[in-house]
Amino acid sequence: MLAIAYTAASLTSHTALFHDDGLYLATAESLVAGDGYRIASLPGQPPQTKYPFLYPAMLAALWRWPAVFKPLSAICTALWVWAVWTLARRNGLDAQRAAWVSLAAVAGRWALFIFTAVLPDALFCALSTVALLHLMNIEDRSPPSRWWFWPALAAIECGAAFLTRTVGAALILAGLVALGSRRRIREALLFGALAGAVCLPWIAWQRSQPAPQDPVLAYYSKASYQQGSLLTQPGLDRKAAVLGVNAAMLGSSFHVLVNTPFGWVGAALGLVLLIPLAIETTARLRAMSAAALWLVISMLVLAGWLGPPFRYVLPVLPIAAIFVALRLREWPRASLALATLVAIASLTTLVGAAKSLHAGRPVSWMPAELDDPAATARLYDWIRRNTPSDAVLAANNDPQIHLETHRPAIRLFASDNFELLYSNHGGGVGTADDLIENLDRHHVRYLLLTPMNGFAEGAAFRRILPQVASRCPGRFALRYQDREPGYAIIEVAPVCEPSSSPQTPPGIPASFSRSVETRPPAHRYRGATASPIQSSSSPYSRPSPTPAPSL
Repeated sequence: MLAIAYTAASLTSHTALFHDDGLYLATAESLVAGDGYRIASLPGQPPQTKYPFLYPAMLAALWRWPAVFKPLSAICTALWVWAVWTLARRNGLDAQRAAWVSLAAVAGRWALFIFTAVLPDALFCALSTVALLHLMNIEDRSPPSRWWFWPALAAIECGAAFLTRTVGAALILAGLVALGSRRRIREALLFGALAGAVCLPWIAWQRSQPAPQDPVLAYYSKASYQQGSLLTQPGLDRKAAVLGVNAAMLGSSFHVLVNTPFGWVGAALGLVLLIPLAIETTARLRAMSAAALWLVISMLVLAGWLGPPFRYVLPVLPIAAIFVALRLREWPRASLALATLVAIASLTTLVGAAKSLHAGRPVSWMPAELDDPAATARLYDWIRRNTPSDAVLAANNDPQIHLETHRPAIRLFASDNFELLYSNHGGGVGTADDLIENLDRHHVRYLLLTPMNGFAEGAAFRRILPQVASRCPGRFALRYQDREPGYAIIEVAPVCEPSSSPQTPPGIPASFSRSVETRPPAHRYRGATASPIQSSSSPYSRPSPTPAPSL
């Protein structure tokens, strides 16, 4: 049944929902157009220095067949499930327990969303887990006559994983330590040299491109790595706050990723499972196991990274599950209880996915629904019919807007992950002055307002938006108001003009209601012809089978 849910989710036309997936598509679009490795959706199309080459290149190669983008992720997920089952068996679990570990890896909402989206995560998981299996071949066997084969193959796979997501460097380091500790010096040298050679083109490209000084564009570039590191945070108090919150999030990863039921009971059980995990991991570290080293190095990297770690824990979640299962083999009842919990969690995921898909909405990585695809489709339809082709748009999900309307788009947040996620000050997207400056710098013509469900920036942005409009109310005019609350299009004048009326047209989002100029909307949508999220004019999409409702 879970396979059916993955298949159904991967066949829907909803894409570019997570922001990252839209940027991968916009980068692939630039490659297809022959413009180089750039972000086609942004004004000026700056170089792409945040995401490595491999996945955008694959999307570019398949650009004529956009219907295969999401099934490609599902296929990689199936390969990963096989690799996880093989890894569990290689570590001593019987077939039944190995099957439960494989189910736990893909049972949660996060996995269903991530592994059926246009994202490189499934490819990364498959490459890195297969590479780990081949590293274990070197660990477990005496050197054969062709001693170079497994180190070379593992190095190429690890390098490919790095070219998918740079956190793959953790597995390269784990492999070097594991081989070096076993005095497999020539294998370690070959592995390190070949993996480094595969990684080198991306490193050289990154170093050749300057980091933007613009705080908005920094989010889209290699500068985001520096901003997102614990090492760049000033003061011990900030560092301690990051480490404390990250430790709590990492400790709750099993509960969040496996989607364990019963609320706090499931969360508490996830914390209890840290005990057998710590015992088995310690034992494996004494033996310098590549699997344990990869798990620990990954956790250390995520502990020092500013941001929710859950998506990035997914590749090593099976290793943790295997270690827990190994420790619980002597307690059959505990193993049975854990298996039952995983089964209930998968059923919960299935029910949530069925509800979303039946309603024509995308599956979500959280209990709440994402932004309404029918409402956003109506926004995009208005933009296509009523704005110049070179008008710069600003919104939370800017790559999706570009892919649907073919206009340049940008996200105006001056992102500060510490203020957004670790401080109680309610900031994280910049001040009102920052937003005004960013509107001017990027020549934004239209603001697209949506609820931003699932994005932490939403609440902070809604707090500063009224401040911006109140300083220069004549600069903003409501041009489109959707029948669903929270969806609107605001035209931004190039200069400030005083407002002529204190009233506000009905339907403007509450956070904007006291500050927007009162000229009537140029258009109010009364029916939708575009399909949810995608439209026939999109270069990579196909129509959704569920039409948008009309009044």
